Amino acid sequence: ARRSYAGVERAPPQLGRVRDEIGEAVALGILDGDEIIYLDVVESQSDRRLAPARGGRAAVHATASGKVIAAELDDDRVREVLASAGMQARTPRTIASIESFFDELEDVRNLGYAVDDGESTVQGRCVAVAVPDTHLPAAVSICAPSSRMPLEAVNDLSALLAEIAKEIIGGSTRSSKRQA
Repeated sequence: ARRSYAGVERAPPQLGRVRDEIGEAVALGILDGDEIIYLDVVESQSDRRLAPARGGRAAVHATASGKVIAAELDDDRVREVLASAGMQARTPRTIASIESFFDELEDVRNLGYAVDDGESTVQGRCVAVAVPDTHLPAAVSICAPSSRMPLEAVNDLSALLAEIAKEIIGGSTRSSKRQA
């Protein structure tokens, strides 16, 4: 049976394929009110795992999925989300001010992906891209302990996620190239 979440179908096969290719957790999340909710998660098979729980909720300001989704929203909506949820610091690296968050969103908009570098979980790292053309803002992400995901790898991982995001909504195939 096919599942549809916010206009997103066929996510589990793509998520599993990416996990099998890179060995790390892959998740599909959407904006639900003022939080990210993870609809599908395919966990790493490693003994040391870092992955959100399916159905789990997370802060927009402290996650790669939250940041990349926020980058797709207009600034007034982002302010509403942050005002409603607050900006509690989860780790010493969490962005905890609106001004700093908007600086981060500028970078996310320029890069086309977001990174959580120990902002949600100490020694954790995630990279996320937006899933285009969905009814609700959605993102697909890869999460791992920072020891297994060096910052130098996030650009290549984001390109892989961008291809998968297009596939999830029935767009281009894995053979497509990400346009700069």
